[in-house]
Amino acid sequence: MTLKSWDTSGASSYLGSLTQNSAVENLHSQEYYGSHRALVKLASQIEDDQSEDGLHALACASYGWMPTILKHFEPEKFNCPNPIASIRGAKTVNSARTFLEAIDEIAPINRSWVGTSKLLHFLSSESFPIWDSRVARRNFKLNHSYQINTKQAYLRYFDFVHSELAKTYSWLESVAEAIEAHHDYSPSQVRCIELMLFEREA
Repeated sequence: MTLKSWDTSGASSYLGSLTQNSAVENLHSQEYYGSHRALVKLASQIEDDQSEDGLHALACASYGWMPTILKHFEPEKFNCPNPIASIRGAKTVNSARTFLEAIDEIAPINRSWVGTSKLLHFLSSESFPIWDSRVARRNFKLNHSYQINTKQAYLRYFDFVHSELAKTYSWLESVAEAIEAHHDYSPSQVRCIELMLFEREA
């Protein structure tokens, strides 16, 4: 399956079919929410430094969520001198996409666009969605690494999430409120969209 044949209509229809009640009922993976809160809080405390230790530490922390370890840390592939500040500064859809377009085709964090998306998200959760093999499989019928682990795949997912956010679904606020009530933080709307895609039944 090529990117040109990616069908996003099913995922879009699914998100559009959710109600405030059904979206909240979809919040099953409770074990992830506390970790997400902690990683977003950690990311807010790191800064750029000459040796990239802060970014490296966050990359390692991001891989604590994944069934592998961090083997490749190549911050130069971000193609900017201060990646932490640049990621945080990408506050609009256009600026975030421009930042993504400037990154090398091979992802800077473990050469994985899944892992890199997590680091981007923790630093700027309003702009960058988490790209995940489960999301790819259940929503877009992408089952292989060569389909998922590409810059173009993440760019397409980024565009999809932001196009869905523009529809201002009524359930977004209900999902954020439900998570805040149980986990003492309010996730971004980008996070709420990708949570619904993550929790979608196969």
